[in-house]
Amino acid sequence: NAPYTGTFDGNGHIISGLYSYYTDVHCGFFAKMKGTIKNLGIVDSYFGGTKHVASFAGYGYQNSVIENCFSDSSVVGYAYCGGIAGETYGKISNCYYIGKITANSKYSNAIVSDYYNKGTVENCYYSSECSLTSSRAEAKSKEQFSSGEVCFLLNNEVTDGSQVWYQKLGTDSYPKLNGADDETVYYCYDSSQN
Repeated sequence: NAPYTGTFDGNGHIISGLYSYYTDVHCGFFAKMKGTIKNLGIVDSYFGGTKHVASFAGYGYQNSVIENCFSDSSVVGYAYCGGIAGETYGKISNCYYIGKITANSKYSNAIVSDYYNKGTVENCYYSSECSLTSSRAEAKSKEQFSSGEVCFLLNNEVTDGSQVWYQKLGTDSYPKLNGADDETVYYCYDSSQN
């Protein structure tokens, strides 16, 4: 019942093969949190339950933060479910979700529940094939992810060496948290398009 209150810095690592199913409420990497999760990916995992189900946090209290994270996991529940968090009063920023969600779309959304629009969602993206939508995040196609567009956006258009996200175009289908300088994605303006 105690929420996580620390800072979990994944340092660009990926966790895979998690399975969590809880029939009551609050299911995720952390069921409830008041702390910070950052720089982490969760893939090939399953989170299931009834309410407040998500990859990183089932429920986020005020001042909780999830930033620079991504998930390619299955989320299954009924209400207040999302790819990143189930419901939050905190902040989710610079994250993306490309897994599948099975939940009631009135109460659940692609990144986090938009039902009461609690908390803040900034610069987040989700696969247009994830089964749900979001009014506070943007849907992107596989082509937009693989082109580097989402990587550039996740970095808030920063390309000066302080960026977090990388992608080797033509090789990586999705942005990643660790990379070399030659995997920095830049914007190329086509002057012929005016």
